[in-house]
Order: sequence, then C-alpha cells, then structure tokens
Amino acid sequence: MGREFTPLVVHQLLDPSNFTAVFLYNALERDTRYRVDPDDQLNFQVLQRQSNLIIDINEGRMWW
Repeated sequence: MGREFTPLVVHQLLDPSNFTAVFLYNALERDTRYRVDPDDQLNFQVLQRQSNLIIDINEGRMWW
C-alpha cells in the first residue's frame, strides 16, 4: 500500500467511526504540511480531533 491510497484514507476519515484510520494516514503521508504536528499534544493524542484536522488540512488539496 502506498501514497496513492492516501486520498482514499482521507475519504474514510469523513466517517467519524473510522477515526483509527489516522494511524494509516500518518504512515502513508510524507509531506509534513499535511500532517498534524506531533508536538501539538492536545490535538495529536486525541484521534478524533486529529482525524478532523487531517480532513481540514486536505480540503482542496491537489493530489497529483
């Protein structure tokens, strides 16, 4: 599984019950502009909040 699946993972994060897909997203995404900063402990430790931030960060992103 590679980066080409990242848009599908972001799409799955739109469903709040799929918040654990955050782990897969973090493993696939290499560009730090599209990741939640691990130093932001409040948002990084709460998976549901991290899921919401990933969706916001990727809004309007050009994938290729």
